[in-house]
Amino acid sequence: MAFIAAGRIVTVLMGEGIATNMFVLGYAWQKGWVPLTEASLLRAIELNALQVAFNKQAFFWGGPQHVIRLGLISAHG
Repeated sequence: MAFIAAGRIVTVLMGEGIATNMFVLGYAWQKGWVPLTEASLLRAIELNALQVAFNKQAFFWGGPQHVIRLGLISAHG
C-alpha cells in the first residue's frame, strides 16, 4: 500500500493538475494493478484524441521508478 499526493505531484511536474487521473492510472498500471496492456492504454489515449502527448507523459510519469526517484512516495502498513 502506498500514499501518493498525486494532485500536488502532477501540478509540479506538468504545470497543472488536470492530468492527475492519468498519472494515477500510470502508477497503478506499472505496479501491475490494471489488467490491460500498455499498448491498449496508449491506444485509448490516442483514440480520445485530446492532449495525446500530455496524457501519455502523465501516464509515464506515474511509473513508480519516477515517483520513488523523486522521493514522492511514502509506504504505509
